[in-house]
Amino acid sequence: MKKSALLFICLIATTGLFAQKVFEGHINYSFKFMGEGVDAYTALMPTSMDLFSSKKAMLVKMNGGMMESTMGETMSTSKGSYMIKHSEKTIYTFKADADSKEETPTVVKEDEVLTINGMSCQKYKVTRDSPMGEQTSYAWINSDYTLPVMGAKGAESMAIPGVPGIVLKTMVSQGPITIVLTASEFKTGKQDKKYFTVPKGYAKKDYVPGAMGF
Repeated sequence: MKKSALLFICLIATTGLFAQKVFEGHINYSFKFMGEGVDAYTALMPTSMDLFSSKKAMLVKMNGGMMESTMGETMSTSKGSYMIKHSEKTIYTFKADADSKEETPTVVKEDEVLTINGMSCQKYKVTRDSPMGEQTSYAWINSDYTLPVMGAKGAESMAIPGVPGIVLKTMVSQGPITIVLTASEFKTGKQDKKYFTVPKGYAKKDYVPGAMGF
C-alpha cells in the first residue's frame, strides 16, 4: 500500500500556480497504468479523478480503487485545505509547515503540442527528486486558465512551477510502472456550492503524514 501511495504522490508532486483566467468548471481525468507488475496495483489505484472549481475554491475527488476511500475528497479554499472522508464523517486539516522547503524541479519545454478536449496543450519535461529517487515526468499544459487556490492540496498534478496554466495530461514513470493522467472531460461554468462547502457535524482532526498509510 505504501509503495502504491508513493507512486501516486510522485504523480501529484508538481506544484505552483500563476495568474491567468481563473478556471470555473469541472474536469474529469482518467488514469492509465502500464508496465511490468502493474496488475498488482490496479485494485489500489483510482480509475479517474474529478476536479470541481469555482473562482475561489476547488475540490478534488478520487474515484475507484483503495485510493478513493483512503484519500477521500480534498477541498481547498482561501482559508485552508482539507481532506474530507465521508465514510468516517471526519475532516482532516492540512497544516502549513513553516520549516518545509519547496523543491524547484527542472522544467524544459518540449517540441510538442497536443489538442486535448479541444484545448491546445504544450508539452513540458519535469525532473525532480522524489521519495523513490529521481523522477522524470511529462505534462501537457493549457495556458488559458489557472486554478483558484495557490498550492492547493490534492491538485498539485494540475500545475508545474514556472509554467502558467492547467495540466490536462501528465505522464510519470517510476521504476517499471508508468502512470498517465488525461483530462477526458473539460467543462466551464458555475458548479454547485456543495462542492466547496465544509460539511457540518463532522469531526475535525489535523492531518498527520504517514499516520493514514501515505
